[in-house]
Amino acid sequence: MIFLGVSVLAALVNRGNVLLLKKYAEPYLEVQADWVNPDHEGKRVQIKARAYTEDWLELPTLGVRCQALRLDMQVTPRIATRVYMGLPLSDVTTRARHVRMGAFNLEIPSDGGFYAEYAPLPLAEIKLPERWRAHCRVDAGLPDELALVLADEPPRRVSCSMIENGRELVVRGIQRGQRIAPVHILANEALVRLFDRQELEDDWSSVVIGQLVLWGIPALLLGAFRLLRWEKAGKHAALAIWMMLALDAATFLCCGGWAYVAWAGGAGAVLVFFIWRIVRIIRSFSVDAEAR
Repeated sequence: MIFLGVSVLAALVNRGNVLLLKKYAEPYLEVQADWVNPDHEGKRVQIKARAYTEDWLELPTLGVRCQALRLDMQVTPRIATRVYMGLPLSDVTTRARHVRMGAFNLEIPSDGGFYAEYAPLPLAEIKLPERWRAHCRVDAGLPDELALVLADEPPRRVSCSMIENGRELVVRGIQRGQRIAPVHILANEALVRLFDRQELEDDWSSVVIGQLVLWGIPALLLGAFRLLRWEKAGKHAALAIWMMLALDAATFLCCGGWAYVAWAGGAGAVLVFFIWRIVRIIRSFSVDAEAR
């Protein structure tokens, strides 16, 4: 029963691992932004072009209303929403929902965002409330933000930044006619490469750790039976282990193919060999102790 339960768990984990690995065998197709190729329908595509939106984004507190891909206002030190001179003052993030890149329209999820360098919101866009003017000043701040410092205790820093309309970005997603839906990522080229590297490292770590645990369980159990001389439990353990490994191989074959069976089998054999060597070393110590 123990090996049967572990086998079922192994099948589920292996399926997830194969899907993770297959993701990198299906690279995104780089397509032209100004032409919709019907041959790419339903495929993973990547487009590099300038992104435009007709959505209007707002920061009501500062009287800002402009067309941008993303518009942010952050208040430091961090505070909950509070009223400052009659107006609410809190962090605000707004994103465009309708974006086009060449001939394609992007469907941005409600929790989606744009990952790119920010630009400072132009001072001309801000219409400060008249009652604020005597109580705030413009700080040099960082290159990617416009900062207002309020004469408060402690001083509040209101930082305004944006990803402007027309920024060149890279989008990845599924082509569906003239739409990219869903959008997997929308970022500048440098960040796309960074996300790829981090995602690859995280996924491989998940695969390796999961497989080490699964391949280690049968060998450890059988090793424990032999160390404890639990003959009844270990009598059919070898058969159960072979059945479990066969189920693992079948899962890899069905989900991925022979390449994944060879990769998993080779790595598993190495791990089982080392565990068995450790078990034999431990047993040799116990035999020597009994002989004395």
